[in-house]
This record gives sequence, C-alpha cells and structure tokens, in this order.
Amino acid sequence: MSNLSFISAQELKSKIGQVAILDARPKALYEKGHIPGAFSFSWEDYVHTDSKGVKYRIIAPEKLASSLGKMGIDENTPVVVYGDADKSWGGEGWAGWVFAWLGHKTEVKMLPGGIDAWQKAGGSMETATPSNPLVAASQKTYSVSMNPAVNISAETIGKKNHDFSIIDTRSLMERIKGARIDGSVHIPWEKFYQEKDGLRIALDKEALLRLYAEKKMDSSKKYVFYCTGGIRSGFAWFVHAAAFGTDSAINFEGGTEEWERR
Repeated sequence: MSNLSFISAQELKSKIGQVAILDARPKALYEKGHIPGAFSFSWEDYVHTDSKGVKYRIIAPEKLASSLGKMGIDENTPVVVYGDADKSWGGEGWAGWVFAWLGHKTEVKMLPGGIDAWQKAGGSMETATPSNPLVAASQKTYSVSMNPAVNISAETIGKKNHDFSIIDTRSLMERIKGARIDGSVHIPWEKFYQEKDGLRIALDKEALLRLYAEKKMDSSKKYVFYCTGGIRSGFAWFVHAAAFGTDSAINFEGGTEEWERR
C-alpha cells in the first residue's frame, strides 16, 4: 500500500527527474505554468455522472490506470502531488487518495503550500509538455490492486454509521441547507490546513489531535470523511492518513451526492 507523507519544495527541487509529479489544479492554471515535468491531474478530468445520476463519481479504475500509464507511471513509481488548496478544492489530497484506492505500492507525497511554496523556494516553471525523463521516456502499464478499505458506500454507512467517527468537511451553509449523515461532526476541510509564512500548510499530527479533541471525536473508531463528491474530504483524508495511517481513515467518495440517492 502507498506510503503517504509530505515533501518540501527544496527536497522536490533535488528530485526533479526522479519522481512523477502531478498538478492537481484546474487544467487552465496548469497550462499557464507548472513545475517542470508535471502532468495535469485535475479531479475534474477524472469524474463523471454515473448511471444513477450521482455526480462527481470517480471513473473506472482501468481508465485511471490507462491515463497514469500514458504518463509513464506504474504502481511502483514514486509520486508527488501538488495543488493550491482553494482553486483545486483540495484536489491534491484527492489525488493521493486515488493512488491509495488503486493500491499504489510506493510513496505518494504532497507538496505543502503547493505551487506557491514551489515558487517561493525559487523553483522554475514551464508551460511545455512534460520533459521529466522518469515519466516521459515511454508508456507503462499500471497494474491495479484495489484497496477498497479506503472507500465506503452510502449503504454501508447507513447500516453502520455508529461504528465510525464521521466528519462533514463541507461549508456550514451546505450542512445547514443540504443532506447530512446522522451523527456526523462538522469540520470544514479548510480546518485541515493552516496559514504559515503566507502558505497553506497541512496540519501535523499534534494539530490534528487538538482539532479532534475540540470536537470531542471518538479516536477509537475509524474516521470517515465526506463532502459533496469526495474531493474536499479527500484532502482531509490525506492529511489524516499521512499522520495516522491509511488504515485509520476512509474517504466517502460518493459524498452527499450518493447519500441523497441511497
């Protein structure tokens, strides 16, 4: 199973050409400038409306595998994901969750502060087609070995919601006006990062423990994160899983879109 953690901009600068880099921002921003060698991996390009009318559902694993293979990424390729938090809705965390769900076998790292941290560290930008020799050399075959434990269905939550500590990562207005899961605690996804030196940096383990203590969360249960369609909750999931391990957390990818149609 993938190993989730964080990487500084300075360390990433030394690893250009040694890791696959994925830009989780909207594609229009990627095209204006990105980290050298990075491929676009915006969640908007990898979701669809399913046959039941549920929006923002992730595409089939084999389609994801095909796209990653075309980027020169297989299940043993070390990956770095980055975004900009707000414009990508935390899509860099969702990207990390995707790899865990696919059963990625090596490290997946997030760049705290995203593209802003990269530029602040003096990192160069490019608009050209990726030239990273690790991923641009040739197409690979990504072998999927699914890890269903990091996802959950609305049906299972409905039957066993008391078995989980459930966190609603949507805005307060969404929670007031929309459907919510019984027993869930409201912690907006923005609470999972903090402003530091002008950058948005994911919370560390100690900060997460304080946040959960404030909300009187039951740490003996597995945490389930949800939003509308699994993107913002994916960011919260990544921050939690990087601190406590992927076995301790689930991202409800279907979100309230699936919950309302269960």
